[in-house]
Amino acid sequence: MASISIIKQFLLMNLVLAFYNVGTIWAHEVDIFRTWKLLDSKTFAAVQSVHWKKLPYWVFIPVGLSLIGAVALLWYHPSKIPVWEILLAFGFHSFHIH
Repeated sequence: MASISIIKQFLLMNLVLAFYNVGTIWAHEVDIFRTWKLLDSKTFAAVQSVHWKKLPYWVFIPVGLSLIGAVALLWYHPSKIPVWEILLAFGFHSFHIH
């Protein structure tokens, strides 16, 4: 069995995190937020409180790791991808955030 280089492991983990983050966004938009309208005011406050306590583990940490991976891609990217394309992607991403 051939071993996978550190760079390829990094790229694979970055891809996995990207798909995980897409899944959490869709889960929130399609299911979680839509079911909140079924709750009364008192129950909603309790559910939202528990929900916010879970967000660091399920959302914020993976997004933070993904951001670190995205920045690291400037130095550790597939050789066939020119740096200008990566910078262009960061530019689009930065424009979207602001």
